[in-house]
Amino acid sequence: MKLSSEIIVEYLKDDFTFSAAGKITKALTYTRPVFWEESTVPSDGSVYLVEQCIPEPASAVQTHCILVTIGDSLRGWAGACDLVLTFKKGTSFSRMANALHQIFTLYDEWDKELSSILNRNGQITELLDCTQKVTPNPIMVHNPAFEIISYSSIIDSNPDIGYLIDRDRNKETYNAFQLDREFKSTFSQTKPAFFPETVSGTKSLYQNLFNHGKFIGRIVIMGALEDFHRRDLQILQHLTPYIQTILSHEQYGRLEGETYSLNQLIGRILKGDVTEDSYIRQSMAAFGWQNNHHYFCSVFLADPIDVQNHTIASICRRLENQVPASCVVEHSNQIVMFVNLDLNRNTLRDVVHSYTELVRDSNLKAGISKSYEGFHLSFQLLEKQASIALSLGQRYFPERWIHHFNDISNRYQLELLVSELPTEMICSPEILKMYQYDQENNTEYYLTLKTYLENNMQPVVTASRLFVHRTTLMYRLNKINQLFHIDISTAYNRLFLQVSMLLLDQMLLNG
Repeated sequence: MKLSSEIIVEYLKDDFTFSAAGKITKALTYTRPVFWEESTVPSDGSVYLVEQCIPEPASAVQTHCILVTIGDSLRGWAGACDLVLTFKKGTSFSRMANALHQIFTLYDEWDKELSSILNRNGQITELLDCTQKVTPNPIMVHNPAFEIISYSSIIDSNPDIGYLIDRDRNKETYNAFQLDREFKSTFSQTKPAFFPETVSGTKSLYQNLFNHGKFIGRIVIMGALEDFHRRDLQILQHLTPYIQTILSHEQYGRLEGETYSLNQLIGRILKGDVTEDSYIRQSMAAFGWQNNHHYFCSVFLADPIDVQNHTIASICRRLENQVPASCVVEHSNQIVMFVNLDLNRNTLRDVVHSYTELVRDSNLKAGISKSYEGFHLSFQLLEKQASIALSLGQRYFPERWIHHFNDISNRYQLELLVSELPTEMICSPEILKMYQYDQENNTEYYLTLKTYLENNMQPVVTASRLFVHRTTLMYRLNKINQLFHIDISTAYNRLFLQVSMLLLDQMLLNG
């Protein structure tokens, strides 16, 4: 698990004396420390243990890393990296290095346990209890009505904090909160934040939970056992996706006596089990997905190893956690994700960019549909468009991870033209004859005519594109007319010839 410089510094200052030069941040970007060697080239996100003096950096470019040393051995490095931690002389280097590794080990074990609970469909209480490794304060999860959904088991075993789950007391607290203007403003908060103890009597740190853009509850760390640390904000931020994943799959809508989740509803739409427009609108509205919102679809082709190891469900959860206002389902041996752009509040390109790294890390391939407003276009059609983008994109641009339908729609149109008859039976006979003539006689009439039409029959521009003299171009055009009797006098004929050339080029490209 990656840690922030704030977490690292907070733990170290309990046992060591050191100075910190640079920025101490909350971002979870740094990996487990490694020893600096003579050949080391600093890289972003790294933590280096520097045992001896090293030369000042030759470049003025800053590297986003942390350097840790003892004594005055890193002069000139303060501005060349994010942070330099200098321990006082006499500090045991091995003790300091072990302490750093123990911090990362603690959080690695916590993160591993969180993932294990999620993968075996464990309970929220298990997530809260294992978080005691990194914060001793009790944690609770509330629904929108302030009713407790789950809480740390330590509350049951410690009578001094039993009041936290007292139903009558919580009801009184909630009623008092309802009159508090500051409390009402917290429901739109998307990042961890502190709430004062003025009403509840206990200072708390909370994180709101959303399912497809709809507020579904809140995680609260209660400062009942010890004062908060700065690292508690990052702990809560890391814990949130795990709780939200379990909780979101327990959130259901209800229509005409039928209970369903958004994932189940969209799965049924894709299978064709749900087709009535009014039913779809009402069902989607239960999750805040409205007919005047804009949607797009991504279809992912998973690595065969993930299929073999049955880890597709885990990838689905990671995608849904990564992309706000999204819904991810398994369909036809592929992963299908729909995103509500209005609730996500980003553009299609920005949303795709947000999960590009996850696509690469998971060895996925993705096809992206266009975005459309409302449900007048069935989600089935969005899924089909994204699937076409994935299929054609892999064929024409196999080196790419992500394929947008907009980028291959022209090739799709050409393939539709030859979906019933082969290219040779659709193309202009004169174009086919010209191409064959060039192959047999080592001429360039096909390229000449193609370039001439592409440049709106402008001789000067065409000659420049072909790197020939204008006289040579006119000679070739006359020969084309003599040999093949091609009529380019009307716009319709010119369009037909150009489409024929595009189809022929595509056939040659596909082999």
